[in-house]
Amino acid sequence: GLSVFVRDVTEREKMEQQLRIEETAVASSINAFAFADLEGKLTYVNSSFLEMWGYANENEVLGRPAEDFWSSKENAVEVVKALEHKGGWVGDLMAKKKDGSTFEVQLSASMVKDKTGKPSCMMGSFTDVTERSKMERKLRESEEKFRDLFENANDAMIHLDGSGRILDVNRRTIEVFGGTREELIGKHFAKLDIFSIKETPMLMRNFADVLTGKKARLDVSIKNKKGQDIALECSVSLVKTRSEERRVGK
Repeated sequence: GLSVFVRDVTEREKMEQQLRIEETAVASSINAFAFADLEGKLTYVNSSFLEMWGYANENEVLGRPAEDFWSSKENAVEVVKALEHKGGWVGDLMAKKKDGSTFEVQLSASMVKDKTGKPSCMMGSFTDVTERSKMERKLRESEEKFRDLFENANDAMIHLDGSGRILDVNRRTIEVFGGTREELIGKHFAKLDIFSIKETPMLMRNFADVLTGKKARLDVSIKNKKGQDIALECSVSLVKTRSEERRVGK
């Protein structure tokens, strides 16, 4: 006779299929991925890792210490220590290519644990942020230059938001208006007690025109915090930035 044993392997096949999908996703990801054993030696890298670091095939990298691929071995060791104590680490590091050149990457690293919670390996995901970092540095330099020009301008300059609230003032504004920067920031420009009540409607009309894209040029008189009567020639225009619109008065 025959003895037939039947076992339902549906769930096992589903799990195997899911595992294959995950492996394919990692292997074909545009982000670089690498796995290392608990001693820090690479056990797996995807094609994006090889391309990013300039290696032809995985045989050139597997089995090597992960610290070999970083400009500063000390920083790499610190990441490993963070994984051992905290289980994860995210930040930017300077990587070293096969030819010795360097580039900046954002690393998201984590300690992989088995079902019992015991660490089994380390995993890292890498994104090349060299160009982004260059742009951020250029932006910071540009902002610093603008800030220097703004703060040291001979004219009084004021930044307003769309409602007319004061966002920033330069040194010359404080000298002309009197008082302190803290007394000006956050207040509506038309509600400053340096303007006369009869001029407020005119100021608001001009401000409304500026919001439509027009430029305003007007003469106003103020009595500053020191009690001095000062005649001002003001020009107001709309300034558009990437994230917001600011109204700049001078």
